Amino acid sequence: MGCVIQLLQEPTTSRDSVLLRDAKWMLRNAPVVKVSHVYREDNRCADWVTKQVQDSGVDLELFDDFLIELVLAAEEDERGVSSERL
Repeated sequence: MGCVIQLLQEPTTSRDSVLLRDAKWMLRNAPVVKVSHVYREDNRCADWVTKQVQDSGVDLELFDDFLIELVLAAEEDERGVSSERL
């Protein structure tokens, strides 16, 4: 994961993907930014979204409303509950 943070810290180049360029732009224009690595076991929301994308086989999926599983994961993340990868 360190390589993602390194990519975000490097100057923007023409070889960067649109996603990477957008992320760099957001980081430059945000008033306060802290980028750090969080293990998936400690971030159930990211783990849940990653699993949904992997299981669906779709590159991008939009949800019309929050799913109860994601809300529960967010609540556990907020309380600092660690868990096994989904």
